[in-house]
Amino acid sequence: MTDDQSRQAERARALEIKPGDQLAIDPLWNRTERTRKLGTVCHVIGVHRAQSQTGVMVTVRGWDGPVTLDAGWFLEVQRAGGRA
Repeated sequence: MTDDQSRQAERARALEIKPGDQLAIDPLWNRTERTRKLGTVCHVIGVHRAQSQTGVMVTVRGWDGPVTLDAGWFLEVQRAGGRA
């Protein structure tokens, strides 16, 4: 898979994220972020398109309140309501 195909696949996956989904954070985030730590699994409370790596910003519940990150920081998605 080329870099362009990989980016397109990541963006397509990001566009499917919806509020209520559960996302697994990339462990690198907690290792490098000093203040806004996140749990292993994060509950999505908002999604919007933006100029970012994937074009999708995701707001999740952090330990100290909401945190908004590019969808590329998340590795796995568990769909809300049994969506495929």
